[in-house]
Amino acid sequence: MATNDIKSPAPEPDIRNKVTVEELYKALTRGDTETVAKLLASDLEWWFHGPPRCQHMMRFLTGESIDTEFKFEPRSFTAIDDRVIVEGWEGVQAYWVHVWTLKDGLITQFAHFVENRL
Repeated sequence: MATNDIKSPAPEPDIRNKVTVEELYKALTRGDTETVAKLLASDLEWWFHGPPRCQHMMRFLTGESIDTEFKFEPRSFTAIDDRVIVEGWEGVQAYWVHVWTLKDGLITQFAHFVENRL
């Protein structure tokens, strides 16, 4: 019996979603707007909870800013079903959490939560 006919199972959806979101952050770091656009649904829904001065991701996603001087520094990626939760810092000033929802490999929703350390 040939064993090379056995196919590896496809990665679980939550793992694929995590890889997609990791690729988004890499593209943002490079200033690669073409890749960012390919990963996002054209009707992306997003929510922001925090001070207006911390809306860096919104400015990146809308194309208002492609300032590669600002760097998101993700510290952890956690995939749960169709969501990927990313935690990180904006310098020493604020802790943030991003929650990305994906459908069929495309990012459809985004929530950005910021906790300021004043």
